[in-house]
Amino acid sequence: MVLDTSSSARKLLDGEHFTARLCKALETRASVPVLVVRLPEFAQMAWRDGKRIARRFERQTAQAFREAAMRVLRDEDAIAHDEGSDWFAVAMI
Repeated sequence: MVLDTSSSARKLLDGEHFTARLCKALETRASVPVLVVRLPEFAQMAWRDGKRIARRFERQTAQAFREAAMRVLRDEDAIAHDEGSDWFAVAMI
């Protein structure tokens, strides 16, 4: 998903857009806290149960990640997930 954040709904950025926002924030700040969560279970599940089930789990995880982020992050912060990837990231911009 390649969309930016807004006050009404927080969207997941892809890794490239996330990195661009992070670099832009670092131009005006000395540091930006970043949290990266890796869920290698996607690949394990794909091998064991099939890609379709792993993709469904990935979509459910992305939705849960987005919903949790909406409760605690500010509009300026960024969250990211590359479809098919096993990592999620948060930048406290």
